[in-house]
Amino acid sequence: MKIQKRKDIWLILAVILIVAALMAAITLFRPDLGSRAAVQIKVDGQEIGTYPLQENREIPVHTEYGYNLIVIQDGAVFVREADCGNQDCVQQGAMSLDNYTQRFLGNLILCLPHKLEIQLLQNP
Repeated sequence: MKIQKRKDIWLILAVILIVAALMAAITLFRPDLGSRAAVQIKVDGQEIGTYPLQENREIPVHTEYGYNLIVIQDGAVFVREADCGNQDCVQQGAMSLDNYTQRFLGNLILCLPHKLEIQLLQNP
C-alpha cells in the first residue's frame, strides 16, 4: 500500500506543477489588450480621429454642431466640457476597458445634439 500512496503523491505533484506552468505561460505570453486599445471619434458619421487609450491627451472638437472637449487620461476617456444644453455626454462619465461592459451604452459615449460618437476599440 505504501508504494501505491507514494506514486499517487508524485502523480498529484506532477499534475499541480503542469497546471502551474500552464497558468504562468498564459499570464506571461498573452497580449496586453490595453496597450492596443484606442478611442475613435466621429462627428455626423465621419471619423475625426483615432487615438491610443494609453496616451493622455485633450482633444477639442469644434464643429458646426457645437464644441466638446474629450479627455483621454489614465486609460479612460470622457467628455469634460460640452456646449450642448443637456450635458448628457459629460454626465456619462469615464469609459475604460475595465468598465465599458457595465455601462448603459457599452463602449460608446454619445452627444446627440452635436452628432458626436466616441467609441472604445479593443483591437483597432
